[in-house]
Amino acid sequence: MVSLRRAIVGPLGDALDYFQSIAAGDLTRTVQMRNRNETGMLRVGLASMQEKLRVKHKYFHVEGHRTWAFTARTKDRGVIRLFRATMIPIVRHVKIRGQANPFDPAWSPYFARRRTATDG
Repeated sequence: MVSLRRAIVGPLGDALDYFQSIAAGDLTRTVQMRNRNETGMLRVGLASMQEKLRVKHKYFHVEGHRTWAFTARTKDRGVIRLFRATMIPIVRHVKIRGQANPFDPAWSPYFARRRTATDG
């Protein structure tokens, strides 16, 4: 009974320590892989989550009230924004008939009407 308790409580306690350090913002600890049973699988998932959070904290920062702004740190300029998805305008495309073929000359009048209808 004591060995069963050690086999379960010890690894779960270690995993809890890792979860608490990640929740506190410490992503520097290395998750130790010890075995391939269920608690080992828990540690694999924990290590994967920790690595993804490292990437998020390294490249994506809060910019004002916007999160997930893709940024980089430089020594001389600090944090610079590389990309923000909200900067891309939404472009609505006009639907065309499924059988319409822009390479078939028979459809030229159809596409000419569509072009004048959307340009105006």
